[in-house]
Amino acid sequence: MPDSINNKYVYNINNKQAKKRAKQVWKNKVCRETTINMLNSIDNNIYVPKTKLKEFKTLSRYKKGSVRIIVEQVKGSNVEKIVAIVDKKDWENLLKGLKTKYD
Repeated sequence: MPDSINNKYVYNINNKQAKKRAKQVWKNKVCRETTINMLNSIDNNIYVPKTKLKEFKTLSRYKKGSVRIIVEQVKGSNVEKIVAIVDKKDWENLLKGLKTKYD
């Protein structure tokens, strides 16, 4: 996965389920291209729809097509930690896995 050129995001995918789902997204050509486009847009301050996740206090979601990128804002900076990259079809299962850490 590409790193941020402008220091807009860092990866922090520690959850076992999140790692597995990110690998699945990366193996799918269409999802991989969508993910790269989203990350480039985030890095270059181009608008990507972002919403606060109601279930969590600190997490937000970028979404485009079937790809969801879950981020946590780093306190005191403009950097966002990417905690998960997931396909839309695996969305509900991932939320259950993240509840214990980010609730």
